[in-house]
Amino acid sequence: MFVAVLDAPALTGIMPGTGRFAPYGAVPLTHLGHREGHWLAAHRNFPEHHAWLVAAALAEVSFDTDITAPPPAPRHPGAQAFLDGIAFEDLQRPG
Repeated sequence: MFVAVLDAPALTGIMPGTGRFAPYGAVPLTHLGHREGHWLAAHRNFPEHHAWLVAAALAEVSFDTDITAPPPAPRHPGAQAFLDGIAFEDLQRPG
């Protein structure tokens, strides 16, 4: 699974693989945005161009992609590229 909607306690537990998530080990997650206490989390290996497209779509529906408080996970580089105004065409894509 590359993308999931999680609350902050789940997100902060999954990343290091602690508590109830210990049997699964650490999972390298990033975030694409948040809304009303829930985070759209993406695996670090989620392609940057896909994350850019998701961040662009979230911005159109009032999902908060640019937060000021420290998030429970780092922002995905593709979502950051969208926020930085980098054009989709300028992203490195495989193939």
